[in-house]
Amino acid sequence: MNDILDSAPPTFGIVGCGRMGSALARLFAAEGFRVLLTSRTRRSAAELARQIPAAVAGSLEWVVTVSDLVVFATPIEVTCAEIAPRIRDLLAGKTVIDVSNPGFADGGTPLSEAQATLSGAERIAQLLPDSHVVKALNCVAAKRVNDVADGVVKVTVPFAGDDLLAKSRVGLILEIVGFDIVDAGPLSSSRWIEYLPQLLVRRGLETPGGLLLEEIDFLEEIGP
Repeated sequence: MNDILDSAPPTFGIVGCGRMGSALARLFAAEGFRVLLTSRTRRSAAELARQIPAAVAGSLEWVVTVSDLVVFATPIEVTCAEIAPRIRDLLAGKTVIDVSNPGFADGGTPLSEAQATLSGAERIAQLLPDSHVVKALNCVAAKRVNDVADGVVKVTVPFAGDDLLAKSRVGLILEIVGFDIVDAGPLSSSRWIEYLPQLLVRRGLETPGGLLLEEIDFLEEIGP
């Protein structure tokens, strides 16, 4: 692998084993990355680990401590209220990939002023000031992640982040596992990335990869 990934493939920690978390776990594992899994009740993580060779399930704290990169495949309010405060210190210096879609998380409940001003990724970054948050993969349905793993489709993924090294690592990994990538710039650009699925759903449009975003499972019951 590229030098930017160091001498050995990084270990991924997947927080949330719903449809998206499960699809990403399978995709990363298929490309030779070590995958650690955690979920709210631990049962779904343990069951998924039994289905993926070399994947291991464990507690949130253990997964975050051992992993090099951590994926939050969890609803944004769960991430902000329960997960990030609990593991803030353990994530210091680490790259965190946020795949949430805040606009679809609340069933139409009015956003607070803070929620309306900041993207979900920016809210997470505020809660994890010593971590490197990268926004990515929120525009991709879990079923399309599975298609990417099978080589059926090529999907374009925009991603954004403030730390250039962390963002470069994430971009390279996304390319390795089969995505086309578009660097959308700093983390503030995640506001536009998070609006994109909402726009496409409202307009009934498809992405170049053939993803009808109405199919995205935005309301998965997933969490630590």
